[in-house]
Amino acid sequence: MSPVRFPHTPRLLALALLTAGCTAPLSPEAQCFAEATVDYRAAWRGAQAIRADLDRGYALHPVAYRGVDAVPCRIDGARSSCLYGTDRVAELPVAIDRADLGRRLAALEARMDRLRPTAMARAAPCGFDALLAEGRPVRSRP
Repeated sequence: MSPVRFPHTPRLLALALLTAGCTAPLSPEAQCFAEATVDYRAAWRGAQAIRADLDRGYALHPVAYRGVDAVPCRIDGARSSCLYGTDRVAELPVAIDRADLGRRLAALEARMDRLRPTAMARAAPCGFDALLAEGRPVRSRP
């Protein structure tokens, strides 16, 4: 029995390392702010999603499915097309209950109002006021 070969593994590893190296890290101030406001931002994202559904008039429900793509390949040295299975996600419209979403939005807004003073107090030592006063972008390193 011959060993299984994975011809694309080195390329995928190199691509993953390159991608990881190309993303700029957050500045210490931004890391501090992110840690200080994690609960508030979660409630805010939930409220934004509900507002989008209410504005749109329907929700988008993600559905995973398996698709097939034709990709160029070589069979016995000759150029050909091979079928390659891919995982995909489609967003299908789903009816919404406006009253229920309104109640959930009101609860999230009340939670945001409750979390805002704590989040601002925890984020105050992060130094954003000084950065913004200097006109520097928040993601920059000092």
